[in-house]
Amino acid sequence: MAPPLTLEEQTFLDDPLAIEACLSCGIELHELHTQTLSLSSHGHDIASMAEHAEKRRQMKWKLVREEHARLQRRQPAMASSASAGGLDTARMERLRKSPASNARMMLERQSRLMRQEMEAEARKERMELKQKMATANRESQQLLRARSQQETAIKRQVRSGPGHACSAPSPSPSPSPSFLTPVR
Repeated sequence: MAPPLTLEEQTFLDDPLAIEACLSCGIELHELHTQTLSLSSHGHDIASMAEHAEKRRQMKWKLVREEHARLQRRQPAMASSASAGGLDTARMERLRKSPASNARMMLERQSRLMRQEMEAEARKERMELKQKMATANRESQQLLRARSQQETAIKRQVRSGPGHACSAPSPSPSPSPSFLTPVR
């Protein structure tokens, strides 16, 4: 038997909309209860295991609360009737315990996790592409700056002329290719 929930948590889970939020998140109600750890932890640190289990439980609570808030925004009429006790509690109890519902919840959870993983992978790929593009842009800018500096240096050499004391020796003119010389 799992340790009891806090009064706030139990009150939250009594709301039929919260049960629907659990179903749509693919989280079973027993996963929201605190877990007792056995002393036979196979050599693992019990304190770290308990901390990890509580962290996972809190993450699931966060998901359920976010989904609950989304459902409340999306279905204000249903939320108000649920808080007034207008929904069939026997139906909600069947939803809690039916095997088909559990299987559907597991499928929904797996598809949600796969979608999240795919979205994370796509974000990672977009970030890598942006980084590659930024690197290529920086390299292109550096090449443009170097070319501009070379052009400026050549212009300075041309302006100063060959007889100027500070100028470097001018390169000898290269012979023009035979295809550019006029044929006589």
